[in-house]
Amino acid sequence: MNSITNYEDNRGATQSRVRAIEDYYDSNGNFIITKVYDQRHKRLKNLQTEDTNNLEQELDQPLTIHVPDDKTWKPVQLTDEQKDEVKAHVMKHTKNL
Repeated sequence: MNSITNYEDNRGATQSRVRAIEDYYDSNGNFIITKVYDQRHKRLKNLQTEDTNNLEQELDQPLTIHVPDDKTWKPVQLTDEQKDEVKAHVMKHTKNL
């Protein structure tokens, strides 16, 4: 999974946004599907109203970058350069949703 999460909480509103690329594999390591999504949620505190927007796209090719070659599927610590690459990659694939 590659993702970007933004969260803001101030006196007037709470806002969150998650943009992500998730590749799914079966137990044998065979690729199944990729889901690309952009989820937004905003809650206005004074008015007690909420607004949610979920956009999703399914693709038939893996898109996640910086996945370990050993397929252990454990989280890895990325370098600052890799973090910038992931951010640009996720932004690119979620901007047209």
